[in-house]
Amino acid sequence: MLPTGKSPGYYASAQQQPNSNPRAPGADHSEHKRTGQLKTISDLANSGENTNGLRYAVESYIGHNECSGFSTFLTSVENERDLLDLALEFYLDGKNNAAYELGKCITQADSSGRIGVDREQDFYIPRLFTLGKSILVYHISKAADGGSKVAQFALGKWHAEGTNGVKQDLEKAVEYLQLSAAQGYERAAKFLDQLPKSDFMLAKECEFADAKQAISLYKQAAASGDNRAMFRLGELYLKVKDHDNAIKYFTQAKQSGHVDASFHLAEIYATQYKQCIVKSWNSDLRDKALQNYKEAIEGKGQFAGLQGKAAISCLEFKADHCEDRNAKYELGKFFLARNAGKAEKYLKPLADAGHADAAYLLAKEYGDTNSSLLTYDSPTLSSRYHELAVKNGHPLAVLEKAARGGDSSAMFQLYEMYSKGNESISLKADQAKAQAYLFKAAEKGDSAAINVVLELKKTGSVDASIGSIPNDEYFANLAFKQLKAEATKVTKQATQEYKVTVEAETKLKEEAKLNAEQKARVDKENLSKGIFATRETAKIFKPHEDL
Repeated sequence: MLPTGKSPGYYASAQQQPNSNPRAPGADHSEHKRTGQLKTISDLANSGENTNGLRYAVESYIGHNECSGFSTFLTSVENERDLLDLALEFYLDGKNNAAYELGKCITQADSSGRIGVDREQDFYIPRLFTLGKSILVYHISKAADGGSKVAQFALGKWHAEGTNGVKQDLEKAVEYLQLSAAQGYERAAKFLDQLPKSDFMLAKECEFADAKQAISLYKQAAASGDNRAMFRLGELYLKVKDHDNAIKYFTQAKQSGHVDASFHLAEIYATQYKQCIVKSWNSDLRDKALQNYKEAIEGKGQFAGLQGKAAISCLEFKADHCEDRNAKYELGKFFLARNAGKAEKYLKPLADAGHADAAYLLAKEYGDTNSSLLTYDSPTLSSRYHELAVKNGHPLAVLEKAARGGDSSAMFQLYEMYSKGNESISLKADQAKAQAYLFKAAEKGDSAAINVVLELKKTGSVDASIGSIPNDEYFANLAFKQLKAEATKVTKQATQEYKVTVEAETKLKEEAKLNAEQKARVDKENLSKGIFATRETAKIFKPHEDL
């Protein structure tokens, strides 16, 4: 086996050793030729005959294009990370071809599962060294976070120089180089010693040995506009409960763009407000706390986001010291999956006061057999809070109660709600529950549910992985119910059409009769008018007949 306990840096001097490369002048080439048995570079490296070890062996293999034999060699190396680090060392030394070839050999050996390289961390695949720098930096960053000292050195070097597409940042450079040097990587230690150091860096180095000197250096850095120094001064003063100076430097840091200063200011103002005996006299402290919490939540710092520490601290402040019902409910929801006892503290008073959503969440929590709140009276509490949720109009609780009473329409509505989820009532989609409610609704005769179930059965979309599936008799009964419902529908439709036809004929007869009666009446009136006119005419001409 290879000599253990040696880092890749140990082998860095391979190319500087006389006659260490079989291709070098004066080297014994015949010893390294393949002769039918594997008395090769692998044997030489593993036997310890060559003091340059791993790097010498790898460079020799690459030089002889021994990738097939190299696969055997790879399996004999105890620490795969050394191989991966070595590929990066080649790259850093400008030996791109060596890095490419080693990556290719590692990939070929790993494809058979013989060296067990973690594919997620293995960024030394052949193509990577020929791709863009941003991709390489991304994967090397993952390796550095995974503990690769060479990757840590690479990132430190690039941050210090501002090369390989990395923005120059001496603080990050020092951070990565220190991590690498702490693992014994000599190149990182040497590079670290050569870096220029700012007041902030010097202050960090002497903070534990000489606090006064560190504070003096931090103040010099802060005076020159370094917001990290301002922030660190705020932290140091906060640690000794000097709130005035802590507020002073955190405020400076915030105004200079430090993303985490707002959260610390909010915490200080909130603490001061909590300590006030008469809260109404110090409402400005409350307002300052809330404003800085808001800025911290909306910012880009480590405490930001709706699930971040700033948001939770803000909600707790509102709930405990501002009597904010919505904050109490949001905290109850947040802590349900994290600290059920704390969730109960916020939700129970709300539920008892008529908060439907809080009552429903408690009903579910008490009904969960895996809940940390589980006691002998949990079933009773679950029923009680479910009834409170129903009483106060929680839509899901109302439907669940109706479904338990056999309401097929409610079952189908629950299927629709669980299949899609409903953000307005904090309901997450649950396909297993949705499918169960669907089968129950269909069994109870809901026509919409029957149609959906039979369509799922027809297309083979019924999912056995999320719940048990009824037997064939169940589906046959549903098909019969569907046919019966369709026949009933057709009969009703025909009856309705016949009724409409009869009503239309009756209406026509009535209209014809009415028209005939009206015509007879008009004719009679016209006849009467004609007789009257004739008589009047006769009266006019009668005197002339006497002459």
